[in-house]
Amino acid sequence: MCMKKKSIKTLIFLCFALTFFVAAALYIINTYNNEKIRSINEAKATAESIYILNSSILDRFMYTIRKKVLLLVQNNPEQIFDPDIMSSIYNLRSINNAYNDSGGEQYRIKLCTINSLNPLDEADVFESQKIQEFNADRSLKRFQGIRDMDGDPYYIIMCPFFPVASSCMQCHRTPETAPPGLVDLYGTPRGFGWSEGQIISAISIQVPLAPPLAAAHRNAQVSSLYFLGFLCVFLVLSGWLLSLLVLAPLQRARDIAKRIAADPTEHLGERIALPNSRELAEFADAFNNMSEALAQERSQLEVRVAERTSELAEANKKLKILSDVDGLTGLANRRKFDRVYQSAWQNACENALFVAVILLDVDKFKDLNDKYGHQVGDDCLRCIARILLQVTRSDHEFVARYGGEEFVVVLLGLEGHKAQAVALRIIEAVEKAAFPHDKAIAGSVATLSAGVAACRPLSEQNPEDLLKKADVALYKAKAEGRNRSVLSA
Repeated sequence: MCMKKKSIKTLIFLCFALTFFVAAALYIINTYNNEKIRSINEAKATAESIYILNSSILDRFMYTIRKKVLLLVQNNPEQIFDPDIMSSIYNLRSINNAYNDSGGEQYRIKLCTINSLNPLDEADVFESQKIQEFNADRSLKRFQGIRDMDGDPYYIIMCPFFPVASSCMQCHRTPETAPPGLVDLYGTPRGFGWSEGQIISAISIQVPLAPPLAAAHRNAQVSSLYFLGFLCVFLVLSGWLLSLLVLAPLQRARDIAKRIAADPTEHLGERIALPNSRELAEFADAFNNMSEALAQERSQLEVRVAERTSELAEANKKLKILSDVDGLTGLANRRKFDRVYQSAWQNACENALFVAVILLDVDKFKDLNDKYGHQVGDDCLRCIARILLQVTRSDHEFVARYGGEEFVVVLLGLEGHKAQAVALRIIEAVEKAAFPHDKAIAGSVATLSAGVAACRPLSEQNPEDLLKKADVALYKAKAEGRNRSVLSA
């Protein structure tokens, strides 16, 4: 049992490994989350900076440049629509495209518009919903968060654009009142029928998160690898110190204990060298004291054991005489059989059960003893006893040595034919055991003859009558040629 238990070293290493695994997992998760949050915060700060810059540029176009341009062209009805002069959003987009193309920080800017002139600015379902919320509640000044776009995550800031002003209606009332060339420029008659005072647009700054999140993942990996390396070094160092300071002294104590257990006379009283650590030194000192005390006790015990030996020998003789076990075969003896048989008979009477008896006799056992000697005869009886125990394993079966070369089996709850089947199994098993017997009648091996009797007893019947029937059946089996079973009529 002790060999199957795990060693202290294994248990401690398992605890260390589990602790390190949990710590590493928590560290990796926390590091990645922190890097992810840092990346998102950086994207948020970038988006806010870009929004402020572009809002300033747009304000300049809307309230300064565009007003002056409109004053110049308002008296010229034939003025062809020129986006470089008249569209603030066109110029804002051009500036941002040039910035991105020059290698600046990558982002998207979009004037999300419901029913936009330029298809590039047409609001999608999500953006339309936010614009409607801005229009319904003018106190809403911003929406910001993470959104998946084209399969990649973006941090977005959406702010409502200015309500439609009267100056906007020149280009957005109807296609007929629009400046010449406007519809031709954008290709479709869109962006008309706006209502003055409505919020139909929102500025959207879209900063891509995929690159910073990938960088955060790489940073978390590198940091986690360093941490795992530290944990591995710590584990190895801890294991080395554990082996040196704890396990090695315990193993020395174990070796001395094994020597004492293997040969107490020679090794009892041996001492363990005191380790350096205080706790193990106390343990070693207690072990040494115990070893010396046991050595003294053993010497005194030998004297007491010698005094009790003769008394125990006499007591054992008496116990053997009173025992219920047959000394030769190890089966129940005749005394125990009598008790068990009476109990089985009484049980059968009370519960209306069958009780069966099988009497078994070794065929030509006297000839076996005469030729091979009594020692071989005893071996034969022991062999048959083992076979009887193997065949009769059920709770309702009891086997005993009846006397000499005779055995008896009591079967509770079995009627005659089933009891005879048990007898036949016993006879076949003994024959297969092939115990040598030149005087036997079946292949020069020892055999059995069996007499079987069964009944459903009544309380007024004598149990001995069933034994007599079994004995008569046994005699008949002998007379019919041996190595067989006969069921009493």
